Amino acid sequence: MRDFVRKAHDAGVMAGISSHSPGNIARLEDLGWEHEFYMTCFHNIRRDAEAVRTGLGDLPIDELYLQGIRRG
Repeated sequence: MRDFVRKAHDAGVMAGISSHSPGNIARLEDLGWEHEFYMTCFHNIRRDAEAVRTGLGDLPIDELYLQGIRRG
């Protein structure tokens, strides 16, 4: 991954790092990697419904929507 970031910079473009684990992002920040942005999930699929509601204020009904968001 670090080689890819360096190659992107050598090509004159921004480079980002993506991970499903925010812990990985924290580790890379501590290591001081040179990149422009991160992308990571902000959910934990192992939480039960009440923990999700506490964290998000609502429950997902699919990948894109929460119960409180009405489509159409």
